[in-house]
Amino acid sequence: MEYTSEKHHSKAKKASWESNEPPFSCEEYKSSILTNLSFYNCEVESDVKKTWVLEYWSAAGKDVSGLDRLHDAQFDQLGVLVRLIHRGFTLQQNHHDYLEKRYKELKESVKRTRSVIPDKVKVKQSSDEKFLDQKSDFCSEIDAELDSIFKNGKRSINIKSLAAGKGISPGACKLVAESYQTQIEELTSVINSDNQDLKAGY
Repeated sequence: MEYTSEKHHSKAKKASWESNEPPFSCEEYKSSILTNLSFYNCEVESDVKKTWVLEYWSAAGKDVSGLDRLHDAQFDQLGVLVRLIHRGFTLQQNHHDYLEKRYKELKESVKRTRSVIPDKVKVKQSSDEKFLDQKSDFCSEIDAELDSIFKNGKRSINIKSLAAGKGISPGACKLVAESYQTQIEELTSVINSDNQDLKAGY
């Protein structure tokens, strides 16, 4: 089935970034991929790219049940590739293979998560606004600490002490751990990939 995503287009046409989408040249494929990866990962939120990917896979007849529960960041690179397809550009086979490979990996991840955490527990926890607010604030604190490491050199961070000092609840800590775990899985997937363009884009 051809991917058209009319719903996606109707939303995207109102976005400020759409008028600035970078060009894409098959003759300069690698540099075009890197330019587009950089643009979309800076200008477009992860949840939007996640929607693109799920609509694309659904239009292709794939089972996307459960994938909406995965962390938005896991769809960042996939979303860029899907957006390029939606814009009418022809991707090289290795990028189509990467989309297929990640689909299988993410579906397997959903199966593993379901076997460990009951659905009702996950929904209840995710809907707790207090936990979500604490999680957002604490992630910002951790990111700031990481930025300091990158800028000022190697040192250690005691996450447990940092959480205790900020009064972060155990429930929020669990959400934080899940958030960073999904990012680690995404990074690991890219690192282990044979796709040098994606690695460079990251």
